[in-house]
Amino acid sequence: MRDFAPVVGALARAQGQPQNFFSPYMSSAQRLPNGNTFIDEGSFGRLFEVTPGGEVVWEFVIPQFRSFGEGVGLESSPGAQNSVFRAYRYAAEQIPWL
Repeated sequence: MRDFAPVVGALARAQGQPQNFFSPYMSSAQRLPNGNTFIDEGSFGRLFEVTPGGEVVWEFVIPQFRSFGEGVGLESSPGAQNSVFRAYRYAAEQIPWL
């Protein structure tokens, strides 16, 4: 698998205690061929991969924050956010043009 990140961001290797996560809306999860799970904690802009044992292998938090346009978004989520609706992880052989 190949990891992608914006030039302004960086992958952060997770260390320390196990973490809980929650997203009140949006998000996705994808089981990977190696048995790990790729998770999009959508409302907080966090993408990460966990092993079957619950160990966080890597994570990336989207560093750009923006506000929803007028009349768009949830009233419970005002102000600037780094939300991401859905994300997928692809193996390098699935995207040979990159």
